[in-house]
Amino acid sequence: MRARKATALVVLLLVVAGPDLIGQPEETSEEGIEMEIEKLRLSDEEFWKGGDRYLDPVVERLGVRHFGVVIDAPRLVPLADHKTLPAFLYYMGSHRQVGTRDFKSHGIVVAVDPDANRLYFAHAARPDNPGEPRRRDDRPDREAAPPGEPPAPPDGFSTSIYEVDLAALLGLPWRPAEYLVNPILLDMPGNRVRTRLVLSRASYEDPEVTKFLAAERAKLDPPAPNPPPAEGRPLPRYSRANDTPPRPEGLGLALSAPRVVALDPGFAVPLEGAFRVPVMPEDLVKPEHVEHNRRAGLQGAKAVVTISLLITCSASPAPIPARISVPVTELAEGPDGKTIAAGEFAVDLLSFLDAPERAQTWFVYGFCREAFAGPAPVGFADRAALPGR
Repeated sequence: MRARKATALVVLLLVVAGPDLIGQPEETSEEGIEMEIEKLRLSDEEFWKGGDRYLDPVVERLGVRHFGVVIDAPRLVPLADHKTLPAFLYYMGSHRQVGTRDFKSHGIVVAVDPDANRLYFAHAARPDNPGEPRRRDDRPDREAAPPGEPPAPPDGFSTSIYEVDLAALLGLPWRPAEYLVNPILLDMPGNRVRTRLVLSRASYEDPEVTKFLAAERAKLDPPAPNPPPAEGRPLPRYSRANDTPPRPEGLGLALSAPRVVALDPGFAVPLEGAFRVPVMPEDLVKPEHVEHNRRAGLQGAKAVVTISLLITCSASPAPIPARISVPVTELAEGPDGKTIAAGEFAVDLLSFLDAPERAQTWFVYGFCREAFAGPAPVGFADRAALPGR
């Protein structure tokens, strides 16, 4: 999904650390980071007030304990009161760490509409955004780098803060919906926030309209398997094999891929996956729709699970999107009464994506309704780089 033009405010918060804090951010459990992020979150109305957000002391504390990208966004957006969906993105860590990944080139924001199972994404920092303020030297008295060598990064920590309008940045439809939003920087996924767009804080919902739309939705047919099975070829495969990752114990998605692939003639990039996810009426195969099922190759299938893939690349700032549709034969009722589909798949990514022409690393992410998996890293090695080649 291509994004519309957006603007952003970029602020650089520099933290000068004492000797006991210089170096790497402290190791903190994922649970601890999530608790800190909850403290960091603004109340909904504060997102539209502006102000010196970058002076928040919680951001300073998190900035010396965590290396990664964090997002904060309103939980509820009444469409009658607002025309934007503001969010703050924080890229934080030690100077040495933040220098290992270029957020301006590779930082992206992803939003999933779990009800529609639709993925939106865009670069967090657009080319037309104002640039970051120049980084000042935290330790001006440190020794200069030897001639011909790049200067060493300063000691201490930094947090770059980007303020974006998610609606404009991602091209989100301005109508009631729920989104799960998270940042991704190459191999580093950030936290996910849930934001809900409503007509107003107290809007009337016509039960007959709701009933009509539900009935119409139940008539929709699922798509054909994609990529389609090819006779005589091992992939794609929509069943379990020795290399398939185990299904998640609860709801979720799991991905696996070869860690290194040589750029040899005819090479493949197999991606294996397993899932246990809820399905909606449009995912279910309708036995009475005989002609559609025959044309789509859905005989014997009970549902089709569509998974959105997003691949970030070390050699290119442009993420690579793709969608696969997996036929499943195993359905069960979940504890909340929802229908749950479970299954497996294996696809060759190069059967529907362009093969890389030089050494680089891909980071493969998967999204299916509320499920999120990744990254599954794939490094591409060029044997021509070996001595004597």
